[in-house]
Parts: sequence; structure tokens; C-alpha cells
Amino acid sequence: MVTTDIDKLNFCYKDLNINPEIIVNLMGYTNDIPPEMNQIIENEIEAISTTDELRGGYVIKDVKLLNANAQLEVDNVRFNVGNPTWKFYEHSEQVALIVSTAGEFISERSSQLMKEGLLLEGYIVDIIGSVICEKVAIKTWERVKAVCSSKNKNVTNRYYPGYCEWDVIEQHSLFSLLPENFCDIHLTDSALMLPTKSVSGIIGIGRNVVYRENACKHCKKVDCIYRHKKHY
Repeated sequence: MVTTDIDKLNFCYKDLNINPEIIVNLMGYTNDIPPEMNQIIENEIEAISTTDELRGGYVIKDVKLLNANAQLEVDNVRFNVGNPTWKFYEHSEQVALIVSTAGEFISERSSQLMKEGLLLEGYIVDIIGSVICEKVAIKTWERVKAVCSSKNKNVTNRYYPGYCEWDVIEQHSLFSLLPENFCDIHLTDSALMLPTKSVSGIIGIGRNVVYRENACKHCKKVDCIYRHKKHY
């Protein structure tokens, strides 16, 4: 099989168009937000907005669908994605292996603030890091979509090891198909990504694939931590 596209993307904070209200909502506030809370959020956004570690990347490869086993096979590497997830990849001709990260700086700042006893500030930075990572993943997905659209191909949403019945340990299989230290992300033996504010996944590509923004309603696993996860 042949890699047809590979790309590494660098982003700055202003590229992500993050609405601070998202951060407030993730903290559980819907109204009557204390003024000092808004000030902390503004201060921390300003502190981390100059980071140059926001990266995304993807590798596009041909894929073989093993229908009977609910598996994807890429360069002789098999992914046991499970029946609920496999159907999202139906009709895929290729896949994009995708990663994104908010980098080390944000996690380090959050940890440092907490060590100094500034628990609220550290918690807010942690949430901002999660939002940034998700935004970088969305931007990277959009690049994959644009590349594929130019070739008259559609894309699925991105799905990832740990989703539904797909074992998170298969992150090792995913990373085995990427260049070493791709986007400055690596895995621990337990499949934890470092930097911790990082995500990875696989996008299906093909003329007849279907995009489903809210895949949770198609999954019967009610105790999944990703159920009803916001797309922002």
C-alpha cells in the first residue's frame, strides 16, 4: 500500500477562533458568572495564547475492510474497531490517520499553578488545553476534508481508539503507521499520549462514505465517557 498524502500543520491560538463562553460552559456555568472568573480566564488565555506548540497532522493510506471481523487493515496492520464503529467506516477506500496536540506548555502551566496552590487557575488552564486540543483536531480534520474534496471524495468524522468497543491499546497500532515522533507526540506503554492534551483517530475516506456528526445515537454503550461529547 502507498501513502498518498502526509502533512504536518502548525497553528497559532488566533487560528482556532475559541469563544471564551465555551470554557465557562465546560466549567458548569450557564449564567451569573463571577466577574473574577472571567478575569482569570482572560488572563490565562493571554498567558498561553503565544504558545507555538499547537500542531496537527495526518497520513492518508489505502485501507482494506474486513467486514466479517469488523476490522480495518492498513499496511498489514489490523484495527479491531468493533461493530458499532466499523459501520461508520463502511465504503471507505482510504483512511486518514490523524493526530493533534496542544503541546507541553499548557499542561506544564496547569501543573505549576496547582503546585503553587492556585487550584482554580490550574483547573481553568486544563480546560483551556482540552478546548485547544479539540479545536486543533477539528482544524486538522477540515484540512483532510479539503484535500479529499479536491479529489471528489467524502470523509467521515474522526473516530479513535477508546471510542465505544474500540480498545485504546490500539493507539500503538495507529502510531506504528505514523512517522516517529509525529507532531512531537509519543505514546507510553499504556497507550497514553504525551503531551497529555493530544488526541488521535482515524477518518474514513471514499466517494460513498457518510459523515455523522453525532455518532453517539448510533452506539448502545450508555456508560461511555465520550457519549454526547461536545463538538466545539
